[in-house]
Amino acid sequence: MYNFLKKMKQPQGRMQGKKKSVKYTGYWVSKWSGFLYDKSWTSVFHITRALSLLIFAIFHTLLAAKFKENIDILEKMLLVNFGILYINSALMVFPLLHNSKNMISFCSVIRMEFNKPIINLSLKQLAVTEYTRRYVRQFSRKVACILYSSLLYNFMRRFIFEGFSIKVLPINGWLPFEINTWLRYSAVFILQTFVSINVITVHIGFLIVFVTHSKFLCEQSEILSLHLQESFENNFPTVSIGLYERNVERAKYINSRIKTSVQLHINLLKYYNLFQETYSMFLFIFALSTGAMICTVVYVITDPTSTLVQSITCFGTLFLPEVFIIGIYCWFGQEVTNKYECIQNAAYSTPWYTQPVSTQRLLLNLLTICQRERIVMAGGLQQFSLLGFSELLQASFSYFNVLNAMRQ
Repeated sequence: MYNFLKKMKQPQGRMQGKKKSVKYTGYWVSKWSGFLYDKSWTSVFHITRALSLLIFAIFHTLLAAKFKENIDILEKMLLVNFGILYINSALMVFPLLHNSKNMISFCSVIRMEFNKPIINLSLKQLAVTEYTRRYVRQFSRKVACILYSSLLYNFMRRFIFEGFSIKVLPINGWLPFEINTWLRYSAVFILQTFVSINVITVHIGFLIVFVTHSKFLCEQSEILSLHLQESFENNFPTVSIGLYERNVERAKYINSRIKTSVQLHINLLKYYNLFQETYSMFLFIFALSTGAMICTVVYVITDPTSTLVQSITCFGTLFLPEVFIIGIYCWFGQEVTNKYECIQNAAYSTPWYTQPVSTQRLLLNLLTICQRERIVMAGGLQQFSLLGFSELLQASFSYFNVLNAMRQ
């Protein structure tokens, strides 16, 4: 840590960190994934591509579950699970498209204000900013690797259990024609590949952008907490004046920093409200479909006719990724709440009782506003936190109990 802080003192390294950080605002990921409209033809193309393939996938799976013959109940439940996943992805795109202006504004805030703060950052604060940017880069790579690996494994599931033939496709979907030639088989296989990559890319985009924006909110909360703590440390500029004059100047210095803290907190509340407006309906739609997705997978895993290998495969390729995605949203929603609470703890932990009345009033106002928790809410109904994660899983298994009772 000491070596890292030492490197941060070098102007060249600091500028290089800023240049890298500008790339990670979530703007290009959301645009390429197809849920950001910025009045360009590129965004129109990606939106059309994402939605058209998702709509095709919905009909391709749900029509097969409804009308296709010679498929058992387990295969139908898997097709319903895929259909719900595709519907969920398509519906989650629309609130983000509707809030494209908010998304662009938040990305601009990251690029312009977070990378060019109104205060001179200390070494600890610079370490926080560098950690956030490094974390976002690593998270983006890891989550893409995990979900694409899950897609590849799930894509090969039918070939593993049923063998490779002209009658076996990765997704047993509905088609208006019969596959009786290898040319048709190749065309459908390529189409299903593009459809599957499209839906995973959209979900990866959702995750990366949401986590990027939540981490930058956490970063600003942590910077404000450190600013409050460091205002009372022995870092007042040394001057050749008497003790009384020095104490007066120090009180003015602290008062000035607390005023800056209040300004930073006001800006942080604006950023939080912008974040909440952008993702509220998006998370609400996600929460609605979560239970249906998980309960259909659990239905397949617990079916008496499923073999052990099939159950393990469905558990690893469907259940775990879905719970993993839900957990990510709830974990980072909880982190936004926790980092905001640190501001209140930092303000109260300062020696406010030794300060003039004017400084105490500023801190009191800050503490009063911080008493209201900032919880990431989905449509004002479902909170995305660790408590919300347990509630979503409980709802999912409640739906499963209903399905299980119907099976018996």
